[in-house]
Order: sequence, then structure tokens, then C-alpha cells
Amino acid sequence: MKRFGAIEKVKIPYEELRNGNKRRRQFAFVTFKEERGATRAVEEGEITVEFSTLRIERALERVRVF
Repeated sequence: MKRFGAIEKVKIPYEELRNGNKRRRQFAFVTFKEERGATRAVEEGEITVEFSTLRIERALERVRVF
């Protein structure tokens, strides 16, 4: 991901299991310092990291309804 531009932060969500343990979800949020880094990553669409193919998409803001 760094080849697209400087990364500001990475967030990997976890889910809590019934036994109290946590496991990583199957996605992550990557925030680039500049918009063009994110744009280049999305345009690429997929990359391979350590034998895994990662799909790159732009995150959408979640609207919560109470």
C-alpha cells in the first residue's frame, strides 16, 4: 500500500467471539496522508501482499439509524 503514497493510519476491526476471544475481521481501513494516494490505490483495484490478493475499494460512510 505504501507504494501509492504515505499512509497516515491503518485500522483493522476485530470481532468478539462468544468465548471472549477476539479475531480480526477480513478487511482493514487505510488512511492515506494525501487524497491522490487513495485514488491511485482504488484505481489499481487489487494488489498481492505475501501470497494474498487484496481488493481495494473506497470506504463509504456508514449512516446509523437509531
